[in-house]
Amino acid sequence: MSSGRRVCATVIAAAALLVCLFRVAFVPAWANDDDDPHAILFSCRDLWLNGSFAHGGFPFAPSGLDQDGLLLKILFAGGLYRSDAKNLGGERVIGAEGLAHALAGWRVKRGNAEFKFLFGPEFQRHHLEPDDPSNRLRGNSIGLRMAFELWYESPILGPVVEYFGSEGYRHLRLGSHITSMKAEDTEWSAAAGWAQDSQGRASPFLRLNMLKRL
Repeated sequence: MSSGRRVCATVIAAAALLVCLFRVAFVPAWANDDDDPHAILFSCRDLWLNGSFAHGGFPFAPSGLDQDGLLLKILFAGGLYRSDAKNLGGERVIGAEGLAHALAGWRVKRGNAEFKFLFGPEFQRHHLEPDDPSNRLRGNSIGLRMAFELWYESPILGPVVEYFGSEGYRHLRLGSHITSMKAEDTEWSAAAGWAQDSQGRASPFLRLNMLKRL
């Protein structure tokens, strides 16, 4: 079987599993008369010198957001970024990205700490200007995303350490965040600090988040 067919088979299997998990998850999860929210609507704006992105979506926990158990997550994102194409003599390339994924996994919560493992199909679309035929991040692609997340919510202020990696690219961020700024039933948080990537570029970054518990 070719690598392309193996990827498609993997994605189809993951999608089928997600359908089953969604079916189980949405069997009256809210039937219990408790005040524990089961979902969070969220939106985020992220800006640094070489990119600007926005994303939004929601995680859904059938057993409640304060309990261990199954977690489902839908996300849509898009933005602009720039990079230097080595195969184009170092010419500056502007990329436009859009993606969507549906992930399922497990969540463990201990006090203010959370650990999550998620996987599922993801669709991406990249447009490059000028076009860089040697760049694998161009056109449409579908694959399987796996994610490990560790989150600790400290009172109001705390550190931020983030690392993003993909084929041929690495990105590290260090900074601080402020949380729990509430306006009626909406919560706001913000983060700022220093970002550096594997192309040797560095600049401050700023991120603003908004969420609403359901």
